[in-house]
Amino acid sequence: MKEQIPGKVNVLGVNVCDMRPEKAVALSLEKMRSPGFQVVYFLTAGSSLMCEESPQAMDLLNSLSLVFPGDRNTEMAVTKKPLPEDSDLDSFTDKYMRRLFARLHREYRELFVVTSTEERMNTLVDYTGSYYPNIKLDGMVFHREEEGAAFKVVNEINAHIPDVLLFLMPARDQLMFLRDYQPMMNAGLCICIESLRSFITDKNRNAPDLIRFLHLESLYYWLRRKNKIESKITESVFRMRVHEDNDSESEHD
Repeated sequence: MKEQIPGKVNVLGVNVCDMRPEKAVALSLEKMRSPGFQVVYFLTAGSSLMCEESPQAMDLLNSLSLVFPGDRNTEMAVTKKPLPEDSDLDSFTDKYMRRLFARLHREYRELFVVTSTEERMNTLVDYTGSYYPNIKLDGMVFHREEEGAAFKVVNEINAHIPDVLLFLMPARDQLMFLRDYQPMMNAGLCICIESLRSFITDKNRNAPDLIRFLHLESLYYWLRRKNKIESKITESVFRMRVHEDNDSESEHD
């Protein structure tokens, strides 16, 4: 039988915190004020399945004290409740990020963001400037294929020594930074999350200005539909694995 840690739920081998967003933010900010490099990780269905195939990644996540549900499916696995029918209701991550940004805004904190695309960075800059102008926001785009890109990111982080470091990029890149560069990075708190789309943007947001200028709207919307299809497949596999895991655990009780 899998080890159960008080206040945590084992989701396919990763121990995920089961708590209200208000408490999650409060604990995160306590970590920010603590010495050393502190990490908060948001686990998604995709990263959960990835960890099943990588014991090293699973061990890394289980070494963290704060792992939270990073999407609706993981939230469902933690709470053991069906997903709400109203898709407009805020998820755990939406509530968490809204409260976190409000606190950073009130306290005039510095936020350094590492993203995988220019579009993500620009969207976050625009959003923060409009709603949380007291947050001092800096950041850069991580170009994985570029030689020495990771070291450039680490150097920029250490040049700023931010209150909060936000890795807003795919799980593999997040875990690579934590595995290889965690001892080198100087920040009060590191938050790893794959997407802030529902927190920041409307689901039906128009194509960016540059895409419309280049008349690439059809390609843009096709890629978005493709990503949604891939996400649905990942969600289905994740739910099936959680169901199998729960059945297996019940048999051993």
